[in-house]
Amino acid sequence: MLLAIAACTQTYYKDFAVEPQDRAYAAQAQFADIKAYVLSRGLRILTESAGFLDVELEPGDTLRVRLTPAKVELTLVRSSSRGDFPAGQIKAFQEALEGRLRERTGQPVTIRLVDQRVRPMTNIQ
Repeated sequence: MLLAIAACTQTYYKDFAVEPQDRAYAAQAQFADIKAYVLSRGLRILTESAGFLDVELEPGDTLRVRLTPAKVELTLVRSSSRGDFPAGQIKAFQEALEGRLRERTGQPVTIRLVDQRVRPMTNIQ
């Protein structure tokens, strides 16, 4: 039974780019603003290091925030047997984050989906 459940469990990844309309809105400021938004919502940070956050959105769903020298990258991750993120949930995530950053900072940004992939869970031997 456990093996059957494990076989159905997949990890779904949705990668996003944060694209500010104002090029002067530095990646470091974007990262700090996203972190402030996460903390203001009371979300739990699972892992934090220089330029990286792993945030629990709900059980099984996390948001990874990475600061690179030129930009901020976001990845929604779902490890579940319940399936991938529905298109409506992806759109709601993009619109909500864009709106909240615009409200908090006055900076208009676009959260653009750039890649998606699925990987089977491989932790059972």
